[in-house]
Amino acid sequence: MLLLPNSVVFPVSFLAVLAAGGVATTVNPSSSPKEIAAQARATGASLVLASRDGARKLLSPLAAPVVLVPEILDLSVGAAAEDEDQRAFAEFRALLDDDSESAEIATVVGQDDAAAILFSSGTTGRSKGVVLTHRNLIAMVELFVRFEASQYARGARENVYLAALPMFHVYGLSLFAVGLLSLGTTVVVMRRFDVREAVRAIGRYRVTHLPLVPPIMAAMGGGRRPSAAGGGGLPGAGLLRRRADKGHAHPRIPSGLPPSRFHSGLWHDRIYCRWNSRFQH
Repeated sequence: MLLLPNSVVFPVSFLAVLAAGGVATTVNPSSSPKEIAAQARATGASLVLASRDGARKLLSPLAAPVVLVPEILDLSVGAAAEDEDQRAFAEFRALLDDDSESAEIATVVGQDDAAAILFSSGTTGRSKGVVLTHRNLIAMVELFVRFEASQYARGARENVYLAALPMFHVYGLSLFAVGLLSLGTTVVVMRRFDVREAVRAIGRYRVTHLPLVPPIMAAMGGGRRPSAAGGGGLPGAGLLRRRADKGHAHPRIPSGLPPSRFHSGLWHDRIYCRWNSRFQH
């Protein structure tokens, strides 16, 4: 069970579980202790990889052992670190540092074997678990990520994505933790979305792609939705445009997006908006 926020260690932990032949179940870090315990029971979790904040939410006694995972991966610090703050992660670092032959796990995994169990948010009732097979993950990489990469003139290795969406969710998991890594794309990770930090990251790391959901789009535009009358544009977009005036390379927000039919967007030199089941710009 992965009880982790967005971090560079999330993909490492997820892929390590799969490589060992295990099944990973991801948990929303904002879940309550009772919700976390219920998911652990439902999946029969045999190991918990948790951040410090996540570990505090674990109800005791928990049948599964818990390994604390750092949110920042400093490869210069080994498992035998003397710093008290780093010693808490000694077990996780020992796993990373183990390059012995015994660390190689001879596990045969088929495409139809379970790879992950993701749970719904429970907004329409009780949260339910959905099993993803290795075949499902492969299909998501091939049909979604590789198709997406083929739509642009630049190579995938030249792209820089800002990961503001949660990796415990199927979209963030398939895109940031699996798909983009297979393409060699650079991913800038945000622990949680913050509009000003996102704007700074776009300029600092020359972000070319920013997958969005409507609430984040509204926040990037100044916290208000476009006028229902149409043609109102996105208020507050000047925050991004001012950075362009100062020489920062990032996309600009166009005005006049159809507000009532706006579903999602992707930043790539401009914003692509989907409405009427078609991509237009």
